[in-house]
Amino acid sequence: MLRVLLFIFTLGIATPAISQIRVTADNPDIDTLRVVFYNDKWAIEHEVETGENLFMLSRRFHVPPALLADMNGVDFQTILQPGSILYIPFGPYNQAKGVSANRFDTRPLSYVVRKYDNMFRLAHLAGVSQRTMQDWNAMSDNYLEEGRHLFVGWVLYDASDAPVADTVSVNKQGIENKKEQEQKPVQ
Repeated sequence: MLRVLLFIFTLGIATPAISQIRVTADNPDIDTLRVVFYNDKWAIEHEVETGENLFMLSRRFHVPPALLADMNGVDFQTILQPGSILYIPFGPYNQAKGVSANRFDTRPLSYVVRKYDNMFRLAHLAGVSQRTMQDWNAMSDNYLEEGRHLFVGWVLYDASDAPVADTVSVNKQGIENKKEQEQKPVQ
């Protein structure tokens, strides 16, 4: 009986890990964002597209606007040039932990191993155990080869481009009609 329970428990843990691996191992470029080291911190490398601004990207990646501006050495009014690279800070404020690979509000993150990287450090930066990182990437040991693409977790991601604060337009005629109804005596 204990063996059956252990098997079910193991299956419950392994299934999400397998689905996470499929996201990156079978097709690493589908909706995967790239994490790089920038000023000794992890950041998501983003190519600016036409119409994007600091506040839109801040909302999309769940990062405080001041932190985003500071990391890139720009101010809030800076017009972002299409094609330029912007670094999106990655940390506890936008890191999605223990999520399903099928969530619509997250994007998987990949990292290209550099010389002298080690599994312990990368797992620590990703906020997971070394064993979890190995499981995500179908690795039997912690050996890292330079140039290898690793799945390192998820970032919260809001794909909608709706304005942060929507203005409400008031129909003046509608207000007058409502006032007339309120003034009518109830019979």
